[in-house]
Amino acid sequence: IAYRVASQLDPTSFQAVFDDSRVAALLASDFLPLSMAICAFEEALATVRRAREMAPTVETRIEATFNPAQVLVSLREIKEELDGSGMSGEEGINLGLEAKACFAEVERMERMEMDKLVGAAGGATEAMDTRDAGEDDEVNIVTPDMVVDTLLESIANDLDLYSDPHYESSSSIP
Repeated sequence: IAYRVASQLDPTSFQAVFDDSRVAALLASDFLPLSMAICAFEEALATVRRAREMAPTVETRIEATFNPAQVLVSLREIKEELDGSGMSGEEGINLGLEAKACFAEVERMERMEMDKLVGAAGGATEAMDTRDAGEDDEVNIVTPDMVVDTLLESIANDLDLYSDPHYESSSSIP
């Protein structure tokens, strides 16, 4: 509730809006019955999309692009489960394709950040952040593990999409 209030009091605060979306997604995935989780995930998705547009740094944009991908995948899975057929249809395909685009964007941004850091470190194999950070500043370093995690999530989403018979039968889907 506190994050929701904070995001309503200051709708221009990236951190308040982003944290609101994360809590809504956590609530939907871990605490709500499936029928209620759909609304919570849809709300989280709308909120994280707002946060993504407001992201002040590349690091926060990466996180604010990865989170909607996860929410989209979860929303698709819940809708499939409620449908009972194991197939998601056109709506599920669209959710999966949007998640695919988010994962691709995250991977692109992560690779660009890795290239900057590795280049700045003189070609070292570990990326180091050389920025001056105060005690309260959170420093996010893009690591190879993060890129691999993104790729694995993206591959799992792709496999789920490709296993859906609606994916192959749609002529408008790339």
